[in-house]
Amino acid sequence: MSEWLASRSHTRLHHLVALIALSLVILGRWWLYLMSTVVLGDEGIYLQAFHAIASGGDPGQTSGFYYPRTFAVLGGWLLQTLGEVATQALLRASSILGLAVTVWISACLWKASWSWRLGLSSLYVSISPAVYYGIETGNISFAITGVILTALVVWSVYPLMSGILLGTSTAIKPLAPLAILALLAHRPVPSSRKHLLAAGIGGVLALALLSLNPGYLATTSAAVDRLPFIRSISLNRILVLLGFDVSPIVIAAALGLLIVLVARRFPMNRQTILCFGGLAAVLAVPIIWSHTLLLVLPLQVLALTRAKSKWQADSTKTGLWRGYESLFVILAVAALQLTEGAGAVDDQAVGFQLIVLTGAYLAAPALMAYVLATDQETR
Repeated sequence: MSEWLASRSHTRLHHLVALIALSLVILGRWWLYLMSTVVLGDEGIYLQAFHAIASGGDPGQTSGFYYPRTFAVLGGWLLQTLGEVATQALLRASSILGLAVTVWISACLWKASWSWRLGLSSLYVSISPAVYYGIETGNISFAITGVILTALVVWSVYPLMSGILLGTSTAIKPLAPLAILALLAHRPVPSSRKHLLAAGIGGVLALALLSLNPGYLATTSAAVDRLPFIRSISLNRILVLLGFDVSPIVIAAALGLLIVLVARRFPMNRQTILCFGGLAAVLAVPIIWSHTLLLVLPLQVLALTRAKSKWQADSTKTGLWRGYESLFVILAVAALQLTEGAGAVDDQAVGFQLIVLTGAYLAAPALMAYVLATDQETR
């Protein structure tokens, strides 16, 4: 992570080259979708909401638009200013850049050369099921994920920018609130108070922007009631399968309390809070699809890196003992990478759905527990 934050010009240049290269790989690999004149699934929903605003209508009446009104207002302004084709191109470009940033931030947690990082990142964006699903549907999640992870990377150097990124991202898709809470509550190693500034700005902006969206929470809750069984990996869906009708607000509040307790219990360095913040952002989302789980990609990479280091260091242990941690991490990462498959069990028996979905949902918290445990061992 120190490399990512380094101020040397040649290091910054390496990161810039990597982001450009990854963006070109994404564009080339998914050309059929990204350069298609056909409106992609979620793009169509966004554009309908933008048109509603442009014509003085209510974007909330757009079927499938479960986003803050501020997103529609911004889109409506772009539509009137640039036209539909340019607005659609801007949506796709923001997704490409957000995906490239997300994957490269994650790759920087891997202890390898720049070329190896770039090579593996290029392979990942070319074959990942989550990447395919997000691009095929034209979802805005990649852009928001890139913004949130960038904010969690730069808070110790640019706290003002970090807070602005976290807060303003909620105007498009409010995934950041619990990440802001995690950043605010955690105890930095080395000690710093800049996280308070970043999280404070982010929290104030998020509250201000969400206050401009009256009825948004009620709309989202209604959406959850209609869409609990559509390829979603979430605590809300698991509770529904268990027969509990719990408000998404109650779930978010309970998980928020747990996040604060963990953040206060375990001091975290920059790598760890990056992973913890990404996990916090996604834990309470009532409808989680595989592309949303790219928020925990840094966590997956860090856990794999720690497992490899421990495997190499534990030379005095037997082969089975040395390998069990690595196997656990690999299986958890595989569960997260294949969540789209886990989400496709809608027509199976309830018991089977519970086993598959609970395993997929708990994979990321389990990896976080592993990272926190290895943090303790290295201190």
